[in-house]
Amino acid sequence: MRQILIIGAGKSTSVLISYLLNKSETENLFLTIGDLDIEHAKKIKPESQKM
Repeated sequence: MRQILIIGAGKSTSVLISYLLNKSETENLFLTIGDLDIEHAKKIKPESQKM
């Protein structure tokens, strides 16, 4: 398992986080996302869950 720490979950990071979330199961990734505002991190979803 590879562990990835992402600091900041703002607009510019959301695309990267979504990409990594989509790859996390097949690539065996564990993501830790840190942000001063938890609401930023809660809004980010993998492409497969977006409507």
